[in-house]
Amino acid sequence: MDESNMQMYAQTFVIGSELQNDGIQTEKELYALGEDISFRMNVTNDGLKPIENAEYRMYIRGDNEVVTDEVEWTSLGTVTEDGGKGVLLGGNTVTLQYDGVLNMGQIEGTKLVIELKQGDEITTVEKVLHEQPELSISVVSAELVDAKTASVKLHVVNTGNQDFEGTVKVKDKEEVLAQEKMVKAAYGESCDLTMTVDISNSKFGEVTTAEDGSKSDALTLTAEYGDISQPFNVTREVSAWEGKAVDALSGIRIGQCELSNEAAQDQGIPDIMDAAQTLQPVKDTLKVSEDQVLKLEPVFDWKDDSSEAAELQKQGLDPKSILNTKWTSSDESVAYVNDNGVLIPLKEGETEITAVTYPGGELQQADPFAANGNIEEEYDGSFGSLSQTDGTGWFRQNREMYRVPESLITRNTIKVTVKKAEVKPTPTPTVTPVPTDTPSSTAPAGSQPTAAPSGTPSVSASPEPSDAGVQPTVKKTTAKVTINKKGNKITVQTLSKAKVSVTVYRNKKTAGKGKKKGLIRKYPVYQTNKKGKVVIRLKKKLKKKQAVRVTVTKKGYSGKTVVKVKK
Repeated sequence: MDESNMQMYAQTFVIGSELQNDGIQTEKELYALGEDISFRMNVTNDGLKPIENAEYRMYIRGDNEVVTDEVEWTSLGTVTEDGGKGVLLGGNTVTLQYDGVLNMGQIEGTKLVIELKQGDEITTVEKVLHEQPELSISVVSAELVDAKTASVKLHVVNTGNQDFEGTVKVKDKEEVLAQEKMVKAAYGESCDLTMTVDISNSKFGEVTTAEDGSKSDALTLTAEYGDISQPFNVTREVSAWEGKAVDALSGIRIGQCELSNEAAQDQGIPDIMDAAQTLQPVKDTLKVSEDQVLKLEPVFDWKDDSSEAAELQKQGLDPKSILNTKWTSSDESVAYVNDNGVLIPLKEGETEITAVTYPGGELQQADPFAANGNIEEEYDGSFGSLSQTDGTGWFRQNREMYRVPESLITRNTIKVTVKKAEVKPTPTPTVTPVPTDTPSSTAPAGSQPTAAPSGTPSVSASPEPSDAGVQPTVKKTTAKVTINKKGNKITVQTLSKAKVSVTVYRNKKTAGKGKKKGLIRKYPVYQTNKKGKVVIRLKKKLKKKQAVRVTVTKKGYSGKTVVKVKK
């Protein structure tokens, strides 16, 4: 090794010390007046040399408040003897903590202060407190009221330290559908409100199918309060069995048959369900005379290779038990169709009959361990009567059409032409030839025998023929109207084969006038049987002081009867 090329290298290390801190930490950001508070800060000797004689003090200062010398300094680090100075070794950390009460005039601007003194140098660390609301909004429920309206229940919470007052809005994208002004949320408290939202111009999303076969679509809206917002969904849905019934069908048509006289007279039009003949499909137009009564029903076409159809048939279910059909007439003065699809022509003219079919029967299997016998429970609102027999079978809950996704609803329309009923011809008198009488040769003297010409006929006694096409006048009579004790059934006794309409009013006075004011509910047109009787079952029970207006019409007669509900 060449010693002449050797060099010496030396590095100089400076042993120093420096206080470092991580800032003031609190348990939360917002505090209220009078509330306990605890804050802390970690202080570290970032050097190798111990720090001696360092001190600190901690206090809470209101905005613009001057700190006096009454706040004492405390030794920082380890104190080895009484009255001695503290020592903080290199690399060591101490945690400083202060517990106090916020009892100044206001929170806004209040400062949490920690001062570190090392020699003549003082380092001040501060954290400023503020007053502000801390809001949250949640949607408790969002349900449809009808096809154009939703009811939304909201829950607002203010976890801040300042009251807030503002407007709650429900929006569809940028369009405000509903708003509630001056909603106050005091700090530390919550409030609830229910809003009615107009969704008539809003559009639901696409239908989705769950694993169990149930189907739904949703309308996504947003609830806003202050600068916070919360999206939520208004949902339309059908159950698994309803979804399977929809998937099992390839199409729906309208069928018709004429009701027999025996069925129309003995059973009453409202109760006819199984007395009809074989259904005949209706293509586009249906022609009917005034004296006919037809039964319309939907005809369901199954998909031949549908697994859903096979599953429904295995359970013993058919579309009629799951799908509902609503019937409407565009001109009820020409022809009326009731809830059962019974078509009643009223006068000559044209109208359109529409059948709207939708999944409206949510099925639930009955409890197989239920006691034997009939169990029937009544539900208010959109639910009908559910029944269970011998612990087997199904419960069925009716669903309103507005709760069903639009794409699962099928509409079929036919044109109905009503023509006048044919007038039956009046029987002509019967003419019987009478033999010619021969004058007697032993006629009395002076008598003049009269002989009828040979072949002259003699007319036998018969009633005078009536004018063709003239209908006999029906004798005026008063309808006898009876309301049962439960108030859910009305019996009308009047003319045979007469049309009967029932309307419920608020009181007897408004029923007597028969106008829209005071009208509560109008029921379909019914027809009496051959004995002049019809029983009408009401969808909703009558209440005390309400009145029923019964109108009876038949060719040659029209009359009304008003009955007040007493019980």
